[in-house]
Amino acid sequence: MSPAKNTTVERIILGIDPGTNLMGYGVIRTVGSKAEFVQMGVLDIRKVGDTYCFIYSSILHHELCYATSASPVEGFRFRGTLVSNVDAGIDRYKPAERRMAYPGNNHGSIARIGGQWHVFYHRHSNGHGYSRQACMEPIELRHGCEFVQAEITSRGPNGGPLPGEGSFPAYAAACAVKSTRERSFCAGPVCLNRFSVLRRPSAAGWHPPG
Repeated sequence: MSPAKNTTVERIILGIDPGTNLMGYGVIRTVGSKAEFVQMGVLDIRKVGDTYCFIYSSILHHELCYATSASPVEGFRFRGTLVSNVDAGIDRYKPAERRMAYPGNNHGSIARIGGQWHVFYHRHSNGHGYSRQACMEPIELRHGCEFVQAEITSRGPNGGPLPGEGSFPAYAAACAVKSTRERSFCAGPVCLNRFSVLRRPSAAGWHPPG
């Protein structure tokens, strides 16, 4: 008789899609014949000076992280977080671990514009993960390829905060929606009931999510 197969072996499986312009990836975890989704996203590599900067969404979903190497194909080492769409890790105005918006996934990259590096990312509103606002923050580059995590603001590329009065289009105001309630990940009606969201007005009132 052949020995019984071990049905409790755990594996982490990484799939890579090289693509033409963008590289995608997916991660699943298997135990025996059962599989569960872990993470998926888009990978981006930018060259900063002589260093290759590998940008990806972490397993925590809400943050963009980066790793660096002298080679574009090997030797990458984790360096830190570029931006979190809930400001986790920022301690200027709160404890670093406190999350200041309802969290969802995050995608983006960095670009140098007019001599200033910026990080591009998205946040969520309207109560589910498919309502996403594109955001942009300046980000500080220190020696080598060391970035200081950017704080989420309503400034974008404007060089200063929005004034505390008047009306603004949703794409501008969305960047400033924050909450004192915390969750690890959020989508669906629970977000509408517990967090501030932006909705578009109509003649019939406020549109529901969707």
